[in-house]
Amino acid sequence: MQASLAASAPVVHLPEPEWWGMVDAAAPAVLESDWFGAVADLFARSDQEALATTDHQQQGRATDLAGAAEPEPWSLPDDVLMAELSAVGAAASALRGRWLGLVAEAERRQLTLRTHSVPTASWLAAGTTHSARQARADVRLAGLLEGHAPVGDALRAGRISTEQAAAIATGLEHLPDRLDQSQVEAVAEHLVQLADEFNPPALRRLVHHAVAVVAPEVVAEHDRASLERAERSQHRNRHVGWKTDPEDGGLRFWGKLDAVNGELFKQHLAALASGQRCADAAMGVETTPGQALADSLMLCLTHHAGCAGGPVKGGDHTRVVVTLDHDALRAALGAASLVESDELVTAAQVRHLACSAGLLPLVLDGESLPLDLGRSQRLFTPAQRVVLAVRDRGCSFPGCDRPPSDCEAHHGRDPWWRSGRTDVADGVLVCPHHHHLVEPNPNLPDERNWLIDFDGRGHPVFHSPVRSNGKRVVQQHHRYRT
Repeated sequence: MQASLAASAPVVHLPEPEWWGMVDAAAPAVLESDWFGAVADLFARSDQEALATTDHQQQGRATDLAGAAEPEPWSLPDDVLMAELSAVGAAASALRGRWLGLVAEAERRQLTLRTHSVPTASWLAAGTTHSARQARADVRLAGLLEGHAPVGDALRAGRISTEQAAAIATGLEHLPDRLDQSQVEAVAEHLVQLADEFNPPALRRLVHHAVAVVAPEVVAEHDRASLERAERSQHRNRHVGWKTDPEDGGLRFWGKLDAVNGELFKQHLAALASGQRCADAAMGVETTPGQALADSLMLCLTHHAGCAGGPVKGGDHTRVVVTLDHDALRAALGAASLVESDELVTAAQVRHLACSAGLLPLVLDGESLPLDLGRSQRLFTPAQRVVLAVRDRGCSFPGCDRPPSDCEAHHGRDPWWRSGRTDVADGVLVCPHHHHLVEPNPNLPDERNWLIDFDGRGHPVFHSPVRSNGKRVVQQHHRYRT
């Protein structure tokens, strides 16, 4: 199998109509989850000669992957199941490598920007197969593999996995500047050879070893500069991220700090957690070390949130916004919805929050807020932003997953400079990237600008610039269709 898949490694530079035709032809099968069959069929139609092989068993395997009936996994003997795991895993890597090659070519041509008015990553996310985060990661990986041919070739041949390819390509980006292109390729080939013995994290760490094998004369300099490079890397790559746990709706988060600030983080939370566990033990409550650290982190955040002059984000002070029926709040029955994450919480939790936080009377009983400002003010107020957050639930551009706190309020139908009104009915939440994309350019004719209107429920609908066929493409975020 590896021989036949390796032969298909080069990306065929097809004319754009044929390229899009291949993708469109594969789309129905992909939507039906027949991924192997769809991409194998795409291979067959894009490069018949490259798939030719004299090995009858390899041809039979390719036919199986293209959609022929296969025995159910539960019916396979142990030895056959092990062989299938290896064979299909290699095939999946090869098909993934081919797909990333197509993505790299589309990005090089700026194809989706010219034909669909959006970057490649946005086009992938709008197609429902990718989250926005994964789409950006795939486009970046496709670019890295284009720059390191030995790694891309090995992936398309099924010799390494996608994760191994990403680890090697990322490590190659941190090689000493003194290495010429032939030495970089030699390092890449050496790491590919080591992929049979080492997993992705180990391959990333073995970059230094590969340099010592290929170019020992630069190792000493590489070692002297490594600490400074590590310090710059720690500072550049500091981050914190989070996502909702799909199992119970809780929040998972992760991050990275430089060594010095990381030590401060550990020492401070550890000291608070130690006191927390002692206090809990005195009351007969058993708290695990992890639970105590989580409580200590929340103690720091709630203390800072309660300080005067707290942080401002998105034009408003940070706050937890919930929607809940007033009677349910009073009775602590039913469920409330967190506007930022759209997760459900109990009314009892909201009652606890109400003891220490002000509640915005958006849905609850209370005085109404001035939400329509007409032409009297250009910027949307914090109260208007909260209403837009409840309605739009994040960036409203199709395929984007940015939450309300990362978004800006945009005049939807008409910009303020063209007599647009600063009213909720005309407002749209969009992230900064898509705000820049859809912002009308007064120096361009209307047919070259994005247009926004609203459906019968008040949700935004986006109309792309006029295409070559004289028509606009109408799109709406999937969250408004469910």
